[in-house]
Amino acid sequence: MDNRDKGSITVLALLVLVILTLIGIGVLTTASSDMETAKNMDIYRRNFARAEAAVRVGMQEIKRIEGLTAYGSLRSCNDATYPWLHTKKGGGNPLPNPDDINASANWVSGGPAAQALDSECLYTVVQTDPPDGDMTKGSYAAYAVYGRSNQNRGEVIIRVGYRVWIPKQT
Repeated sequence: MDNRDKGSITVLALLVLVILTLIGIGVLTTASSDMETAKNMDIYRRNFARAEAAVRVGMQEIKRIEGLTAYGSLRSCNDATYPWLHTKKGGGNPLPNPDDINASANWVSGGPAAQALDSECLYTVVQTDPPDGDMTKGSYAAYAVYGRSNQNRGEVIIRVGYRVWIPKQT
């Protein structure tokens, strides 16, 4: 070996080790971000399922109430029996506004606007259109049912339109 070539293998080996180290760091970073993405998707799926369950409970409550009242009369926001049921007044916005996700008072458990399934899963209902017509055969009442789940630093709010047939009062 020539004197000029002494130590070139060491430099080449160090260069290969640096390249392999950089590749390893890149793989670990990618794996870590993939795990974080999977965790966030799991949180979203759980919150979505819980919010959907809250919507279904709200729909069941509407059906139960409409079954108790043959005419399906409007209930006001001040009705202590159904504090989670709101009406649109004069075509304006429902009070309180469940669309405003920044208004945390709308989603406080036990507050005036929402009914809790648990501390992080709530529903509220807005009657958008009262029964119309002369009710000779019956009529539909229209609702917007909101479900919200806020668990593990993730939040999902679902809005579903729901119509109930109200039979003629006998």
